[in-house]
Amino acid sequence: AVVSSRGLGASTTTEEPDQEKLLRRDKILHHTEFVMFEDELADNGSSKLLVKCRVMPTFILILMRHYLRVDKVMIRVQETRLYCEENWDYFLRDVTLREASFNELKDLQTSVVYDEWGINQYLRVFRRDLDKVSISECD
Repeated sequence: AVVSSRGLGASTTTEEPDQEKLLRRDKILHHTEFVMFEDELADNGSSKLLVKCRVMPTFILILMRHYLRVDKVMIRVQETRLYCEENWDYFLRDVTLREASFNELKDLQTSVVYDEWGINQYLRVFRRDLDKVSISECD
């Protein structure tokens, strides 16, 4: 399905960011990270929204990540990645939702459960959407 709004067109795709490029040790031209929102949920967990941006010689990667932990209940992570290579007239949007209940994580060490980044590998992927977003009409 193609969705269009104000010069942007989005369609579902199977194309994914080039993992080889993402893992290469190329020079980082610019990198920034900032927390948009953070709350300890009245000492009952954690909610954090952050944005990271990395500009490399041949691509740009932007990550927006929401981490939600409700103690003794569940952990949910939603990540949206925007990836665009040099000379592309589109970018790839990868949205992934992961989640697990504390009961599902009961056999893990506490330090793993409370590690905002390390926990990802133990969460089930509930949804993943890959879209190709055309930007050529924005000139």
